[in-house]
Amino acid sequence: MLFIEPLRDCGTSGDTGSAAIESVKGAKNVDIIVLLPKGHCTKIQELQMTTVLKENVHVFGVEGNSDELDEPIKTVFADVAFVKKHNLMSLNSINWSRVLVQMAHHFLAYFQCTPSLDTASPTPGGGGCANRGCR
Repeated sequence: MLFIEPLRDCGTSGDTGSAAIESVKGAKNVDIIVLLPKGHCTKIQELQMTTVLKENVHVFGVEGNSDELDEPIKTVFADVAFVKKHNLMSLNSINWSRVLVQMAHHFLAYFQCTPSLDTASPTPGGGGCANRGCR
């Protein structure tokens, strides 16, 4: 596998791959590799990722679901010397910055819903609050 510095690596279930691509497509000195789980994304999500024709965007279809494709990414990032040498960065849910943003989203949803609910259990995407009629 060829890594071009700096490299951004992303495994996706379809929800973040196209956003990650959009954030760096056409950028100079930054490449992105996206691992797309074959058959586990919608056709629209797949097209959003596979039709970007920029030299710095590399999308690969892989066997397995998004959880399974996180494993080789974690293995690569466990090699600290390799990560430092190639200036690697992850752009997916295994990235702590995304976890922090999601936490802020959950608190925002909670505080918006609390006045109208007896209890609130924020879930990813606010699904728990939305199902209880929070607006």
